[in-house]
Amino acid sequence: MERLYSRGRIDDWVNYWALVNGEQIIVCRRHLSEKHLLVWPKLSQASKYHWEPSQHGKLYQEKRPAGSCFFAEVESHQIIGTHRDIWDKLFAEKEFCMWEPKEPLRYFAKGRNRHYLVFYRVFRTNLKVSREDVRPRGQLYVEIINKDLLDQLGRMEKTPVIPEDEFEKRKEKILSIVQQDY
Repeated sequence: MERLYSRGRIDDWVNYWALVNGEQIIVCRRHLSEKHLLVWPKLSQASKYHWEPSQHGKLYQEKRPAGSCFFAEVESHQIIGTHRDIWDKLFAEKEFCMWEPKEPLRYFAKGRNRHYLVFYRVFRTNLKVSREDVRPRGQLYVEIINKDLLDQLGRMEKTPVIPEDEFEKRKEKILSIVQQDY
């Protein structure tokens, strides 16, 4: 049986910092994620997809994360994402403003795979997870291997980075923008 939050999704520093600071609640994905994840930063600041960060996103590119004490409940919505209006509106509404609007448009235009807009409901915890506590599990994930941490996962206290009502309002606003432009 898979334990809740025992896996982490590896992400760019810009996305990591934006998510854990509540400035962003969505990321773009080509693959479905698990529903409960450790929010985990990549080792290097370079974007895997070579996305160009916005001026706002560049501030986070230099800030090196050490580990993580953030977990997320994840919800995926399949979208086409090839309409420029979606990304311009999300950028203007400051709901996806860490990256230049042309970048997600370019990302969604590649390939025939399904694409997802993934909502991250991020929680701060009293657990501290370091790089020694995890091992890589493919290119996209890490897995917690520290048995003491694994035992604590079920009992951990979680504090939402964004209050639930604010999160739901932002989520509804994003979904209405995406649905308008299909």
